[in-house]
Amino acid sequence: MNSRALRWLGWLALAAMAVALVTAGTWLLFSTFQLYDDEGYVLYSLRNYAEHGRLYDAVFSQYGPFFFAFYDAVHRVFAFEWTSTSGRWLTLVHWVLTATFCGALAWRATRSVAVTAF
Repeated sequence: MNSRALRWLGWLALAAMAVALVTAGTWLLFSTFQLYDDEGYVLYSLRNYAEHGRLYDAVFSQYGPFFFAFYDAVHRVFAFEWTSTSGRWLTLVHWVLTATFCGALAWRATRSVAVTAF
């Protein structure tokens, strides 16, 4: 096999691994409860901020204002309700984007499909 075919095979394997990891992440998020999870507290705070505003006055939180402003903007742009399901999908999107960004950095630094996959 030539190097171009090997590279395409590597990218195909990377895509298959990504699909498998997204599937595993979805299963983990929607089928188990972690004891350390503060999902309800965060979603409740985000929903109250979206409805009432006035952070630290009407909405108690230990998180900074950027967190609320950013997620309120995401909430308004994509027009979704703050529910456990939407919070879990948003978490999965963060996981995928983080892994993609880290893989892109690895690819840029090494030009190796194996290192990128790792």
